[in-house]
Amino acid sequence: MSALQATQIRPATAHYRRPYLCLLDHDGNLRGARRAEGFDLPDMIRKTYDVLPHPDMPDAIYTRMSQRLEEKPGSAGYYMCKTSDGSIFWISVSIYRTHKGLVVCHMPIKSPIFDKFAKLNAHLNEAEQEGLDPEEVAARLVTLMLADGVSDYRTLATSIMIEEIGKRDAGRNRKQYRDLLALRSILETLKDIDASGKKIGDLSNRSRLMPYQLKLQAVRLEGRQGPLSVIADNNRQLTDTLLAVTADLCTASSTELDAVVDSIAYVAQSNHAAELLEAGCQPQGSSPVDEAAIRAELEEVIEACTQQISILRAKIDQSLLALAAVCQRMRRAISAIEMTTMMCKIERGRLNIEAQGLRGIEQQLRVLQNALSDWMGKIDTGAATALSLAETLKQPCSAKIYATRAVP
Repeated sequence: MSALQATQIRPATAHYRRPYLCLLDHDGNLRGARRAEGFDLPDMIRKTYDVLPHPDMPDAIYTRMSQRLEEKPGSAGYYMCKTSDGSIFWISVSIYRTHKGLVVCHMPIKSPIFDKFAKLNAHLNEAEQEGLDPEEVAARLVTLMLADGVSDYRTLATSIMIEEIGKRDAGRNRKQYRDLLALRSILETLKDIDASGKKIGDLSNRSRLMPYQLKLQAVRLEGRQGPLSVIADNNRQLTDTLLAVTADLCTASSTELDAVVDSIAYVAQSNHAAELLEAGCQPQGSSPVDEAAIRAELEEVIEACTQQISILRAKIDQSLLALAAVCQRMRRAISAIEMTTMMCKIERGRLNIEAQGLRGIEQQLRVLQNALSDWMGKIDTGAATALSLAETLKQPCSAKIYATRAVP
């Protein structure tokens, strides 16, 4: 029997590291067979590894995967199961649409980080049992994630996938894994940029009182007319600009993060298919399937993922260019702060002793300018790094290259 022929054989425990494949039609039925009474894809995958449903696995995981599959070409998730002795057993599952139906790749994973996911699943399942609506369940998830130090579920999930693929592909040179490493570096860089943007946001918010302080000094020293009053008005406009630029900065970095996480998901799905092509796999179903047909379908998955990655890569490039434009606006705002500080110093010298209250405002402006410059330096460096890493993803590739470039 061909290594790629359909089979119902359940693998031995020794084969747990091996990837497996389900072939379904577009309605979710096993390929070449009528839907069996009570057929359930998660149950079918669990039987492959001789594991049982875990009581803490929330239904929301399956629901979210199904919804994503309706909206996009593919979806992915982690099934929390249990062994006969009660231990937790995790399975990575990716589902992708092809012209013939659905290709479902799945493999076991053992990352210790999943301990956090187990806790989240237990609490989510508890929320479902309480009958909470989806919004309430989502709110509880956010609270639990913060309590467990999980700032971003999707980012953590994709990071785990990169780690697992690295373990499975040790000693190989598959292009998907090289791309995953580049994307992980971009992701970490963008997270740093996002954190720096939040620091700038805090600084911008703290600067809100400065225009009012300047206005009070202007009224006290020269009434409502005079150079100092003009400086105060200009500073108010500058503060509004600073807050607007900060908001755009955070938006730009968040958009990039989403695109990178989606790219990682597609590369991981492509890697699953490539691993199956290299190692051979027994698809689960009820009738033999031609090996060449399966290979063609797996290559279709890889090619489709490659196209999706190209689209997302373009989005990343656009976001990085948008980020660069926002950085330029922020630089101009910082220069305007420096000008305001200098004008305050000039007015303090002109008005002499009466204007010594301006000294404190000058110091605040100088501290703000230096802090913003430092954080913007980090963002500029990060943006340049992300652009350089993005260039490494632009090497031409196709399904054939992605599927055959592994070197033992």
